[in-house]
Amino acid sequence: MSALGSAELFFRVRSFIARETRLLQEGRFEEWLQLFTPDARYWMPIATVAETRAGVESGPSDLALFDENVETLTLRVRRLRSRTAWTEIPPSRLRYFVDPYSVEPVDAGRVKVMSNLLVRQCRLHREDNLFTGYREDLWQEADGGYAIAERRVVLDEAVIQAKNMTLFV
Repeated sequence: MSALGSAELFFRVRSFIARETRLLQEGRFEEWLQLFTPDARYWMPIATVAETRAGVESGPSDLALFDENVETLTLRVRRLRSRTAWTEIPPSRLRYFVDPYSVEPVDAGRVKVMSNLLVRQCRLHREDNLFTGYREDLWQEADGGYAIAERRVVLDEAVIQAKNMTLFV
């Protein structure tokens, strides 16, 4: 099965993404963390652009803006809740647009979900950041639904203009 797969599977994926998006936009990060498996990997490789004899090539590198697990994600959430995360006082206003374009079963109980991603972050009255790219997720069935076992986020930008990366994507 390729592309969007079965209608039932696609509905389950869209429902999961809708729930995750709501949790992120509402700042319910502790609940968002519950969407991950205990051994999940969450990483964002740095996009590279290189000129070659064949032209310009771009893609993710081995270096990462972040490469985290549930423990380090939990620490980031705790920091956001503290008064030491001054770049998030007051909290950013966020809008997520996540559009799955490929849903493929990998094996029994696991599915690979590819999604286009657009996140708008507004801070105070003068900062406006737009992040575009895609997510490559590996989900596994858990408790009658899904849990994120791995998330790889690849942004289109080779150089990120935002002053900080306090948001989750």
